[in-house]
Amino acid sequence: MGGIRSSLSLPIADRTHTAGALNLYAAAADAFHNTDLAALRALAGQATGGIAVAQRISDTQEFTDHLRTALQSRMVIDQALGFITGQRRCTADEASTSCARPPSTATSDSATCAAN
Repeated sequence: MGGIRSSLSLPIADRTHTAGALNLYAAAADAFHNTDLAALRALAGQATGGIAVAQRISDTQEFTDHLRTALQSRMVIDQALGFITGQRRCTADEASTSCARPPSTATSDSATCAAN
């Protein structure tokens, strides 16, 4: 007679963004004993730690990507402000203020903004 006669499920990743379980199966009845639980819980804890590290790495990479995008946007804004200060012969603060209008009147093109 084959098949699964014992199973044991232990939670993993309970302190992370992910929920899961370490599922163990055995063909023998009553295959998992109390003496096994400490080691198996430690294994589930190690799995949880590995998942937490992987999520931190992923979160850090995402944050880095957002920072990179923000820095690239900032460089474009600085270039536009430089163009405007040269055209209008004004300070960077004055150029920034002149282009910081409500969305209904703001323009996205630095040349159009400089012409205003």
